[in-house]
Amino acid sequence: MIQIILDGLEPNLVEKLKYQAQKHGRTLQSELKLILAQAVAEIPQDLKQEKLIPLETLAQEVKESLDNTGYDSPDKIIQLIQDVKKEMADEHLLKAHKPNDS
Repeated sequence: MIQIILDGLEPNLVEKLKYQAQKHGRTLQSELKLILAQAVAEIPQDLKQEKLIPLETLAQEVKESLDNTGYDSPDKIIQLIQDVKKEMADEHLLKAHKPNDS
């Protein structure tokens, strides 16, 4: 088996990886192996066959969807994005301060 040594990792990154491993019930080494395996995993065959929507079509559908829900101006769309970002940040803070369930 090959050994890989990673020098110069940020301490904060190492702590996050240790936390993630503990949260998943794995050792740091097992967590890193899984992360690497997932990063290089092959795209499933059924996804390779799936046709992509042309960018212009996607843009038009998104615009229509936003218009139909009242987000019909740049200012309203910017406010929507800011609201979503705030909600995501609030959720992240709640999760970070939530006691460990173990």
